[in-house]
Amino acid sequence: MKKALFFYLLLSLALVELQAQAWNKSKGSGYVQVSSTFLSYDRLLNGSEESVDLKRKITDNTVQLYGEIGLSNKLNAIVILPYKFTASSDNITAAKNDPFTEDTLESGSLNGFSNPELGIRFGLLNKSIVLSAQLTVGARLHQYDSTTGLQIGYDAWLVNPILMVGKGWSENYLQAGLGIRLNTGLYSQNFVAMIEGGQKFFDGKTFLALRFDVKIPLTKGTFDEGNAIQTALFRDNSSYISPGVKVIQSLSDHLFLNLAIYGAVYSEFEGGNATLNAAVAYEW
Repeated sequence: MKKALFFYLLLSLALVELQAQAWNKSKGSGYVQVSSTFLSYDRLLNGSEESVDLKRKITDNTVQLYGEIGLSNKLNAIVILPYKFTASSDNITAAKNDPFTEDTLESGSLNGFSNPELGIRFGLLNKSIVLSAQLTVGARLHQYDSTTGLQIGYDAWLVNPILMVGKGWSENYLQAGLGIRLNTGLYSQNFVAMIEGGQKFFDGKTFLALRFDVKIPLTKGTFDEGNAIQTALFRDNSSYISPGVKVIQSLSDHLFLNLAIYGAVYSEFEGGNATLNAAVAYEW
């Protein structure tokens, strides 16, 4: 039982992490990060039901630019620019639990930008407890190949209002966020949340953080996903409860290396395997 639970915790998803934090940058200061996320899977997680095997392995890798700058001590501007590399393998494997027995998708690849976002964060309170409100808008940028089932981006505009609260101490911090991910078109509307705590080690040069991300549909979407239902890429009505571990290593006063791994204690309509993230960040 313990072994099975541990394995399921290692199953994870191509989640869109709730890109928010409670603390604002001061006027003129900023933060920029270039990250790579790696995911490869041959099964689809299906909530409390048995997972669905795939005939072809799917890879979903992302290179993303994230940046924020202080326009004032209370107002920050945010940009998120992801570029996707998706592919399905040439080899066909024997799928034990495959509901699509009569439909074998072609192999191939699909690359491109995915829903770039612009936004602002406004500081509401900056005392022993920090409170801020963030709003990002994602552009409608979508690609779909019906022969391979590969898909990049949601075929919708994304509006993401988030309320964040945080508290910091000399050696650790705790923050949490609640928000809504609204989509135009026929997609579901979603509740999103996160909680994260971190602790300093090694003379303050290393941060170890634990994090939980949650996404739950509030409405039932009816977007026509076509063959993309077989690849778990940008699925409508997807949900997850995802724990993660992050390590932030200071390389200098302004340069940082960030590493993370995410799992899923519950997930529906997502690919199942370890999601790994590596990033280099610069702060001024």
